[in-house]
Amino acid sequence: MIWSDPSQLGTLFPMGSLVLVKHAMPILDASKPPKEWVLGPEGRAGAEQLGNHFKDHYWFDVVYSSEEPKALETAQIVAKVLQVPTRPLAELNEIDRRAMPIMSREEHVEYNRELFVRRHEKVVGEESAEEALDRFEFGINLILLGKPENVLVISHGTVISLYAQKTNRSLFAFGMWQKMNCLDYLDLGLPDFDFKKLHDFGANLVTPSSGNPQ
Repeated sequence: MIWSDPSQLGTLFPMGSLVLVKHAMPILDASKPPKEWVLGPEGRAGAEQLGNHFKDHYWFDVVYSSEEPKALETAQIVAKVLQVPTRPLAELNEIDRRAMPIMSREEHVEYNRELFVRRHEKVVGEESAEEALDRFEFGINLILLGKPENVLVISHGTVISLYAQKTNRSLFAFGMWQKMNCLDYLDLGLPDFDFKKLHDFGANLVTPSSGNPQ
C-alpha cells in the first residue's frame, strides 16, 4: 500500500528524525550503468567521516540503504562506525539508469531537468520519476511502521529530492537535487515529516570533491 499523503498518518509513525543521506562519491565509470558504480578511496573516507559525525549528533539502531553498491558500501562504513547493522532494501534504489558517457555538471543538470519536468515519462531509464517516488515512499513507510525513534536511510539524490517535495509541498524537487552533494543529508521531523534542514556535510569534507556525480 502506498499512502498519498504521509503527513496524514499521524501517530502511526514515531517521534524523532528521518535522516536521508545521499551516498558517498563513487568512481565514475562510463562503461557501466550508475547502479553498478562503487566507491573509491575518497568516497570511503568521506563515509567514515559521516559515521563519526552521526555518532556525535544522533542515535540510530540500524542503517537502511539502497541495494546499489555505492549506497550500500556507504551504509556499511557508517554502520561500522556506529556499531549497528545494515539493512539494504531494493525499494530505496535510484531510478534505473542506463550506461552513458560521463557528463560535465552543467550537462548533467540539463539532462536531469527533463526527469523532473516529465515526471510520468521514462526519461532516463526503465522508470519514470513518479514510479521511482512511489517505490521509494513504500520502502520508507515499511521502515517507519516499525516505529524506530530515529531512522537513517542512505540512498540517492533523485529519489530523496522527489520524496522531500512529496512530504513538504514548499520544497522544489529539482532545486533540492541540484543542491545535494554526495553525503549531504536531509533531516525530516517525525511524525509529520517537517523539513528541518539540508545539511551540506559533503561540501565541508576534509577530502576534496564530493560533487554531484551522475
